[in-house]
Amino acid sequence: MMARKHGPYCPDCGTDAPFKLLFWGMGKPFTCKGCGARLMVPKGTGGGVALLGFLAFWQFKDAYDSGWWVLALISGLMLIVGILSWYTMKVRKLEPEKPVSPEAPGSG
Repeated sequence: MMARKHGPYCPDCGTDAPFKLLFWGMGKPFTCKGCGARLMVPKGTGGGVALLGFLAFWQFKDAYDSGWWVLALISGLMLIVGILSWYTMKVRKLEPEKPVSPEAPGSG
């Protein structure tokens, strides 16, 4: 049994998932580079962290009367939400794709 790693990884071999999943790959199947397993990160992953980031912004947006403060707050919260989302992502294993037989209905 392998030790728990930080961030998303393949549940079979432990290979790290690609970083692009954080922005563009949620809900889309991908192949593990280590063992070839079909994997996916569910779309809802990180939604709670993003909600907490929005609530933190709402709470602190009026702390200073400056556009620079809002820019710094948004930038800092995006960084924190991104890091926390990355560490809380769970990769799920999908069933292997089954080839379609020529005799199957709708295949020809």
